[in-house]
Amino acid sequence: IYRFLYSLDDKDLIKCLRRRGRAYRHSHPKTIYNQTNRAKHSIHDRPHIIDELGRIGDLEGDTVVGKDKKDRLLTHTDRKTGLTSISLVLSHDANKIAKQTEVDIKRIFDNIKTITYDNGSEFTFWKDIEKRTDADVYFADPYTPSQRGRNENANGLIRDFLPKGTDFKKLAPSDIMNIEFLLNKVENELYMLAD
Repeated sequence: IYRFLYSLDDKDLIKCLRRRGRAYRHSHPKTIYNQTNRAKHSIHDRPHIIDELGRIGDLEGDTVVGKDKKDRLLTHTDRKTGLTSISLVLSHDANKIAKQTEVDIKRIFDNIKTITYDNGSEFTFWKDIEKRTDADVYFADPYTPSQRGRNENANGLIRDFLPKGTDFKKLAPSDIMNIEFLLNKVENELYMLAD
């Protein structure tokens, strides 16, 4: 679809696209996952059923950075259904992220099987997350957000509501819940149509 739109060479139409015609930048070369890095589980060790979207309960997770870089929105997205959880973690650290992950899993997903994260330091307590959620935690290769495409897309949609530079301290809990509700309403309708 995008190739077709670009072939029309209509600048006004291209500006209406989500990224407004800006090409995706690959700022880092692909690197091979370092298996010795804190004994993390590589994305390449995940069961194949996850890549095939064969079941519900396999999540992808990340954080969205606020204005001062200390406040984060913690997001998790189910790979099969697109269901997303969003929660605010002020002055984040790995311990707060692990605790909030447990809360979000119980609130939105209930029973999950796996979570796949990027290599951010906020997920340093991944073993604690495994214990709290009774799920296996895997890590994508460095600098490859495409391996967690479902969650990256959800975070991009969140940025439509909360652009870069937004001060998350000024957000009310209802603001975050409204965004979560809207995203999940659309994903639920799409999932029902596909099913």
